[in-house]
Amino acid sequence: MPAKSRGITLISCRLGEPSAGFPPFGLMYLASYMRRNNISCEIKDFQADYGEALFFVDQLVDYILGSQFNIVGISIFSNSIPLVIKALGSPRLQKEDLILILGGPGVAAIEDDIATACPRLNHIVSGEGEIPLLKIVSSHLNREGEPKTVGSNGHSASTRVVALDDLPIPAWDLVDGARYSKTPLVTMRGCPFDCDFCDVKATWGKRVTFRSPENVMAEVEYIYRVLGRTHLRIVDDTLTVNRNHIKALCNLFIERRLPVTWTCFARIDTLDEAMMLMMSQAGCKGIYLGIESGDESILRDIRKPKLNETLLKRFSVALSLFRVTASFIWGFPMEEVSAFRESIDLAFALARLGHTSGGDINIQLHLLAPTVGSSLFEKFEPALFFSQDEPLSYLGGAPLNNFRGATEYDEIVQFIRDNKRLCAPFYCFQSEEFETKSALIRGRSIPQGSRMRIQERYRISQKLSFIYRTSAQFRARRMRRSSQNEVS
Repeated sequence: MPAKSRGITLISCRLGEPSAGFPPFGLMYLASYMRRNNISCEIKDFQADYGEALFFVDQLVDYILGSQFNIVGISIFSNSIPLVIKALGSPRLQKEDLILILGGPGVAAIEDDIATACPRLNHIVSGEGEIPLLKIVSSHLNREGEPKTVGSNGHSASTRVVALDDLPIPAWDLVDGARYSKTPLVTMRGCPFDCDFCDVKATWGKRVTFRSPENVMAEVEYIYRVLGRTHLRIVDDTLTVNRNHIKALCNLFIERRLPVTWTCFARIDTLDEAMMLMMSQAGCKGIYLGIESGDESILRDIRKPKLNETLLKRFSVALSLFRVTASFIWGFPMEEVSAFRESIDLAFALARLGHTSGGDINIQLHLLAPTVGSSLFEKFEPALFFSQDEPLSYLGGAPLNNFRGATEYDEIVQFIRDNKRLCAPFYCFQSEEFETKSALIRGRSIPQGSRMRIQERYRISQKLSFIYRTSAQFRARRMRRSSQNEVS
């Protein structure tokens, strides 16, 4: 191979709002691991350079061809699959000396489907990438032939990293930090819970591995003293899953007395008042709670706890200590109108609780994104449908209507229609009065033929208006804090 190939270019291809401000953190971990093993790296962020580019196939091809190295690894989320697969099919990428590797959260559970749809790929890496990627790159650089990284289709490889403390600090020097307002931090990998709609276990399995608190704090010290950043987004799936882990972390945050604050994801049934008080003392300013639904039968089906009186008291404590984001999901295939109403009622009650108590609360109402690695998908796949009436911003990418007339528009949409498993997040589950529920959530006209009573629609729309006003006030306060260089 020419000298250009003595390393790897890592490309982040995820779609969403560029204003989210997160750097390609997974690739920064991979790059630092590669460099520790004497392999040069380049990191490129397609989203940061092109924005919400769902239909920019030619631009992605140019982006790949402009890589510094001949070995190119592309990290994807599920919403970028149509774009990436169409780009990798380009005749311009059919070059023998170009090694293409696909990985990231988007490949989980659909490795075989990707390999079939994209025979151009040399390798697919699922799960944690450090160990298999090093093996693949080393084999090519040392001309050892195709590495033995065989999965069920002969393409995929996956190896759990058992000792997370052995991983070096992410390669912040390979990205332009000024482009990213958020500072992610990982203290563990995996999640022990088995929520029916979630595909995390398809990536990590159910085993949870932890960094030692001392190892985490060494990275926090680096972030503060070297990068000059003072607010962290702890992006563990559930930081509070292990009481000893969070307690030890909080103790170190308190002992070190660094002027650093942080936010995290948690489950309300893993919290209690003592833990939340400690987290607050340790610098926690915000917490994200997945409430999901207000309907008991839905919660039972998806294996999430009901917000009973005890948990509601914990929620009130959280509101007194943190900025709280309460996330709900609608559009479950088994969701009847009554269940939808229960969710709106609970979301409204929590918004009022925040309003009357003076707490800072943000209510999110998400349309369920089907994922192949979830149990729910396997049970209800026949209920999937695709509709261009649902903007892709709510499903997985940029709104379709914004790109009508784009060269690749019809091609991408047809690919989504023809590949249900590959493009599952762009689909919806049909459920009772789905179109009416969607119209209420989006503030659109109620479709003809709706069987939902007018009085009920009016009551739901009034509650949604209050929820949206409360959340808008939350975002306005966050923007003011950000403009004043305070914690966002």
